[in-house]
Amino acid sequence: MLVTFTKYIVVGIANTLLTLGISFILIYFKVNLYLANIIGYIFGFILSFILNSLFTFSVHLTVLRFSKFFITFLLCYFLNLLGMKIFLDFILISSNLKAYFAQLIGMVVYTLNSFFINKFWVMK
Repeated sequence: MLVTFTKYIVVGIANTLLTLGISFILIYFKVNLYLANIIGYIFGFILSFILNSLFTFSVHLTVLRFSKFFITFLLCYFLNLLGMKIFLDFILISSNLKAYFAQLIGMVVYTLNSFFINKFWVMK
């Protein structure tokens, strides 16, 4: 499972680089910030689905898997926000550092939940 999780993290890094790259290029060309963001996320999401299917979990690309992957993305994004909210409400640390730690907590919550849901439901 450690090898699979490592592959998952590598795909996540590639996904993040593509998402940021596309978003930054579009912003450079004066595309609206929110439109650039969603376009970057769409490309990153598609890359993530393809690489996780073929490289991380070694399964075929199917419409059903794509649908389950999208549902997982939405669920894990919600859990990310929930983890951040809980952290922000209950952890007492300096307010100027709180947002950064909340982001990190949210990313960990998202990544771990997403990995296990993808491994045991989406990519089965």
